[in-house]
Amino acid sequence: MLFRGLSDTPNQLKLTEMRDIAMSALKHIEDIYQQNWSVKDSLIMATTLDDVEAALEGLQ
Repeated sequence: MLFRGLSDTPNQLKLTEMRDIAMSALKHIEDIYQQNWSVKDSLIMATTLDDVEAALEGLQ
């Protein structure tokens, strides 16, 4: 498979390299979901403005 990354240089990838890139992307997305779910749970439980501000700091 032909792949162009950030450098915009075309590279021919092997099957294992394609798998590694896909798994890395999926891991990155899962990490973002986990962080956002944690913030969402904190916001649901928030009872004060300080609680909300503390929860939102998790997005940074």
